[in-house]
Amino acid sequence: MGSCVYSVKNVRDLTTADAYACLQGVVFAEEMGFDEVIVEVDSMIVIKKLQSLENDRSLIVVIINEIKEKTRRLRSIRFRYILLRANEAAYVGGEDARSGEERGFVTGSPRNSKIKGTRGRK
Repeated sequence: MGSCVYSVKNVRDLTTADAYACLQGVVFAEEMGFDEVIVEVDSMIVIKKLQSLENDRSLIVVIINEIKEKTRRLRSIRFRYILLRANEAAYVGGEDARSGEERGFVTGSPRNSKIKGTRGRK
């Protein structure tokens, strides 16, 4: 089990912030030694881009490609959609965060984990 807090600066839209949060969650899980991961994301756009086999031509293509590259090292990874308020603890943590700050929560053991992320809002 673990948690992380990180700041994302100069992000102009929520989709980019969601993609960065997803990337940081995957990096965090990898650093902790997890090899089976479920990433819960509140952006269907990010999930669809991660699951697509087509070349992405959006503004977040670099982030999406980096996430895809990192997920190849894991035995199993799933991206699952959740409503923003589905994880009330993560949401409250995000409410307390300074503007632009991201938080991630990881539960489980190094063989099986779940990552929940939220954006900080005021």
